[in-house]
Amino acid sequence: MKLSKYDLKLVWLMLILTSIVFILNVYKNTKTINCFTNQSVINKIIIVLITLIHIVVLLFIFCGWLFFNKNILLVYLVFQICLILHWITTDGKCKLSQIVNNICKFEDSLIFYDNSTLLIDFVNFVGISKLNKYKYCSNDYLFIYFYITSFCIAFYKLQK
Repeated sequence: MKLSKYDLKLVWLMLILTSIVFILNVYKNTKTINCFTNQSVINKIIIVLITLIHIVVLLFIFCGWLFFNKNILLVYLVFQICLILHWITTDGKCKLSQIVNNICKFEDSLIFYDNSTLLIDFVNFVGISKLNKYKYCSNDYLFIYFYITSFCIAFYKLQK
């Protein structure tokens, strides 16, 4: 699979963003820091790996539609469908988050970005600061709108 210069730059940008968000999440997220205390090395490795997987998945969800490579777009569309089915079949709970919640002894309802200021900081940076007052409770509609829009864009690009 040959990537265009644009797609290759996008891959590099996603790798850089993954690194930055991963470092911030592991070293600045109070949820992760509090969980690391009194954990075994194996549990810390599991938490770090799941955090990395979450970040890669989230970045692919948010940026996958930007690619022009048809193979990546096809993977993106299939991935989106699988992700939606995962959320439907698990009653809106991510299995990876449940593993971390179990290890850290968090309540089962906590999700990946709970107690993290990263999403609020990003929302404020983009200029959607009014969402800050909702504290994640109404972002479901924003994410559904984004899923549908990005899915349609990727599907359209795949048809070209």
